[in-house]
Amino acid sequence: MKLIVGLGNPGREYEETKHNVGFKVLDALIGSDKFISSNHFAMTGEGLKPSFKLDKMYHAEIAKGKIQTHDVILVKPQTFMNDSGVSVKKLADVNHITSMTDIIVIHDEITIELGKIKISHESGAGNHNGVQSIINHLGNKEFIRVRLGIGRGAGLLHDVVLSKFRPEEKFFVEAMIKTASDACYIIVEDGVERAMNRFNER
Repeated sequence: MKLIVGLGNPGREYEETKHNVGFKVLDALIGSDKFISSNHFAMTGEGLKPSFKLDKMYHAEIAKGKIQTHDVILVKPQTFMNDSGVSVKKLADVNHITSMTDIIVIHDEITIELGKIKISHESGAGNHNGVQSIINHLGNKEFIRVRLGIGRGAGLLHDVVLSKFRPEEKFFVEAMIKTASDACYIIVEDGVERAMNRFNER
């Protein structure tokens, strides 16, 4: 079993903020043909589509399924960013996940140029409170991270990450989300080293 965790804040007011691009990658992944859902569907204009379901036990919206032959759980913690580790720890314990390379965390990163991604593992949280919460709860920093470049921008860090992308930035953001979704697929199917070699050179 693998956990793929997208970080963000719950609530409509945060949906389009830079801090929520981790959620957006999971939306792209669940909507692709790479993810085969096993538990929940919702009716859309195109018919039934896989969807997330709130699970209060885990304080998260989750979707269970497969990527190729691998069982995966897509996770959107609903605890707000700074307590993201609560959901991850509970899901890891219940699903007996002990290898940190079976946990993939997707999050925004101000130190990376807008539109680029970087895959890493065994690295610290830097200034990202959501990642730090996961490290604190797992007692380990060896999980895999897919870091999404949002750029530093001007102003206080809190204001930057809770701001929205400008219209002229959205093309790069959408391309980055698609790339990150592809990267998650490669990590699951071929391993983190191959994914790093492929995507970190871009």
